[in-house]
Amino acid sequence: MNEIPKLAEATIVYSPSVKPSEMPKIERSNDVAALVLPSWEQLYEVESVKMLLMNKANKVLGMKVIATGGQDSCLVDQRVILRSALLSVACAIILIHNHPSGNNTGRYCRMRKSE
Repeated sequence: MNEIPKLAEATIVYSPSVKPSEMPKIERSNDVAALVLPSWEQLYEVESVKMLLMNKANKVLGMKVIATGGQDSCLVDQRVILRSALLSVACAIILIHNHPSGNNTGRYCRMRKSE
């Protein structure tokens, strides 16, 4: 008879450090810019992607750096985005990225990822 292997139980815990009443609420794009831009280190040095995680009331649960790249590109792994959203029990997300090169027209592969 085959013996069932012993497995450790996986525990996933999201414990916010901010009370819901103190969480900023996103109502328009200006709210996102006001929240993210002051804390964006290296805004004009390297391309990077960040994500805001929100609850059902559009209150911000947290912000996560998804990827950091070079001067003109940044590789994004969709699994990191999905994992972060699921672990934080987010109902909505906003992905944000910069263009330190000044070229915001995008390449085909970059635009394809965004669709």
